[in-house]
Amino acid sequence: MRRYDDEVAVRTTGAGAPDQFVWRTGLWQVQRVQAHWVQTGAWWLRRPEAAAALAGAGGAASAPEVRTGGGPELAEQRCWRVEARRPGATGVFELVLEVAEGCWRLTGCAD
Repeated sequence: MRRYDDEVAVRTTGAGAPDQFVWRTGLWQVQRVQAHWVQTGAWWLRRPEAAAALAGAGGAASAPEVRTGGGPELAEQRCWRVEARRPGATGVFELVLEVAEGCWRLTGCAD
């Protein structure tokens, strides 16, 4: 899969899944959702005690410093891998909704 970081316009279903998207000069119609997942960023920055326990450090005393303010490392992303087509072409695409910004990005394509 080739990697991209292109902003795209997306039309969604009533459930919020991508239904159509415009990428470069083409309108793509989603045929099937292959996978859907949510990425929540660097959770260990919000819960250093859990990170320390997983690392075997023995408690919060040796945990990393907690960041506050919810920068981009804490942003939620809703991700979909979809099969889509347009006249004369088909492909598999990864579409990501940046929840805080409300914008969509195409991050991968296998066509």
